[in-house]
Amino acid sequence: MHSASKDPASKDPTTATATALATTCHALGPTAISGPTSAPSISLPLVVAHCGAVLKQPPNLRTPGLFRVSGSSRRLRTWKLALAADDWSVVGNDLSCADSHHSHTIHDVASLLKAYLIGLDDCLVASDNFLAFVTPLQDNIQLQQTLLENIQVQLTSTTDDKTQYLISGIEVTRLIEHYQQLITTALPQHSMHLFIYLLDLLSMVASYSRVNMMDSFNLSIIFQPSFLSSPYHSSKDDMQLARLVIQFLIQTADVLIPRIIKTLSQQ
Repeated sequence: MHSASKDPASKDPTTATATALATTCHALGPTAISGPTSAPSISLPLVVAHCGAVLKQPPNLRTPGLFRVSGSSRRLRTWKLALAADDWSVVGNDLSCADSHHSHTIHDVASLLKAYLIGLDDCLVASDNFLAFVTPLQDNIQLQQTLLENIQVQLTSTTDDKTQYLISGIEVTRLIEHYQQLITTALPQHSMHLFIYLLDLLSMVASYSRVNMMDSFNLSIIFQPSFLSSPYHSSKDDMQLARLVIQFLIQTADVLIPRIIKTLSQQ
């Protein structure tokens, strides 16, 4: 996969997950992401599929500091070493455990998912698509300011002649359409599946932000490096633009993801 490479210094040698996304995948049905039941199946890495299934349970989505609070370093190392030895049973059995007295916490599961993404060789968006993702937002100073101020507003729509979507009065319909096309045409299938699955998960987490304190702003800070990083010298402006793009995509996921699913269903 030819994507924007990450800083090698951030690698963890115990992670067995720094492999191509096309390998060790698990096929999931349409219930894996929010959308119509006619949605196509998607393929995900086993770690992501199992962690996501746990994290998407409503009681877990309400966990304060989800993805911000670190899990047990001992538990995470045990799981990493098991994955490094290709022993999925240890992790799989732990994550599928329904016993309320199990030894791991939801923060352990969230930390494993983050460790998986950090361990990937590349970002989900290829370096040659970086400008295509950030330029539309770079040109919209008003929307940038709204996102930077972290104004928590609902995505609203009008239905005069056609549906238009607005954030804080700013029309974003064309921007949503731009990212819909970009995600479905510019990303390899395995990257696209993981991209929309994670976006859906983060949108669900953000929907509980009044309880878990993890809104789109906070989540974008954590996950931007895994989604989208500058292929240049990672200037502060580039990093901020990339983060704002991910924040915008999380905020608009309820509209964007069904449109992406519809596009995939028609292919």
